[in-house]
Amino acid sequence: YCTKGVFDGIEQIKEYRNKIVLDEIVGKYSDMDIDKYILNPPIDIFEKFAQVRNINPIYTQALNKLRENIINKFRQELKLAKLVKPPNPSNIHIRKFESSVKHLPETIKNVLEVELKHCKEDINSIIQNINN
Repeated sequence: YCTKGVFDGIEQIKEYRNKIVLDEIVGKYSDMDIDKYILNPPIDIFEKFAQVRNINPIYTQALNKLRENIINKFRQELKLAKLVKPPNPSNIHIRKFESSVKHLPETIKNVLEVELKHCKEDINSIIQNINN
């Protein structure tokens, strides 16, 4: 058993950990532009959270949120790539995507590289339609 003071202290520590993990760490990578991933590779934080995810569900929650946010950021970059006029399959958004995706865990990288391939095919198709 523990006193109310000790119990309250433990709860404060848990809340602080949750704030650090979910707000600060996940927030940092969610708010960061993907071209900054070169200096702060998300793969590192994914590996650290994966090592401790069985200790506390907060780390699994953080991994899922981080994965979702990062994938959405890369998908947004592909949407921007398709909007570039004139269409160009190696525009700044594509190059930014290609240089940043290297710093992601293999499973996420594989999914996003397939989406990149489709995006480039779409852009090439737009170019062909313009030329015809």
